[in-house]
Amino acid sequence: MVLFESPRILLSWKEIDARTVLWLGMRQVPNRDDVDALEKHMADLESCDNCAVVVEHIGDSPMSLPEMEDFQRYAQLLFDYDSLVASKVQAIIVQTQVSNGLAQIGFDIFKMLCRPRVVMELVQGPDAMRAALSQV
Repeated sequence: MVLFESPRILLSWKEIDARTVLWLGMRQVPNRDDVDALEKHMADLESCDNCAVVVEHIGDSPMSLPEMEDFQRYAQLLFDYDSLVASKVQAIIVQTQVSNGLAQIGFDIFKMLCRPRVVMELVQGPDAMRAALSQV
């Protein structure tokens, strides 16, 4: 079920290997309007217990690093909903198309800023994402 879609992102509930996950497909780096829309859907996490969040790069072109203020805004969103995320989400899995230094740097910056209380893992490709999901 699609919750929100823009030219840059797609947020939906999705079945992956018989498990329902909150799935965020990213074509491009989200902008402020996208983050505002995502915030409106944070309450959707209330309906799940021990769920996982999967963030997947689905675009045809490589992702760029967001500006630092955008990193801070993304991290603030998770920080604002820290208790909800900690009580409902088992893991946040970020799936890239390619494993490179840029993806790792972006992941590390985001993780450092938001300091999640749940497992947060960076993986490459759908097989690695499924393997990570099976571990949570």
